[in-house]
Amino acid sequence: MNGTTVMHIWQTAVNAPYSDWAPFGTGGTEVTAASNADGRIEVFGTSHAGTFHTWQTGFATWSGWIWLNNSAGPAVD
Repeated sequence: MNGTTVMHIWQTAVNAPYSDWAPFGTGGTEVTAASNADGRIEVFGTSHAGTFHTWQTGFATWSGWIWLNNSAGPAVD
């Protein structure tokens, strides 16, 4: 991660090799991930514009990055 790009890597299947590094969103200053009660991963990231989050919608699909309305920064269109 740097000021412009967040990168990620993932395991392609159970007991399989990992993928190549790929962009996961715009840059920031902090990023963390946690599992929801149903096992899906949710990722939170911060930048000068505020706090954003994205979550798994399927095995290999994700929502768009959404601004958390109570954090500093502008709303995301």
